[in-house]
Amino acid sequence: MTTTPGKLEYPSDKGHIDDGKNYLDVILWNMNVGPRARTRAVFVPRPKAGNFSTPAQTARQASVAAAPAVKRKGKTHTGIAIRRNGERQVKLHETATTWCASPHETYDKITGQRIGAPGRCRLLLSSITPIAKKGA
Repeated sequence: MTTTPGKLEYPSDKGHIDDGKNYLDVILWNMNVGPRARTRAVFVPRPKAGNFSTPAQTARQASVAAAPAVKRKGKTHTGIAIRRNGERQVKLHETATTWCASPHETYDKITGQRIGAPGRCRLLLSSITPIAKKGA
């Protein structure tokens, strides 16, 4: 196989503008020109591209009232986390299965072990106390 040296020219589709017409019948007619000629079939005029059918009524889904977003409260508890560089007091918020000190630092509620970390980080579950509210 030989190729011509120099810049390759790719076909561009810049001149094609979508006019919103259905050309399926025209394409099928063009594809069947050869078989029609070989079988000497009766002349079939070329179909014209028609517009896509528009729905009589637009389909609308029943709107459902959006539930209010769950408001995430700040840290509600404090506890002592044991890390490699010593013990630290951290502020926590509670989820269904974990205590979260930050988005990347979560501790299991049952064992106190850090989730997703390969170290020996722990949260002392006995040290968890609620933070006193400002207004009370």
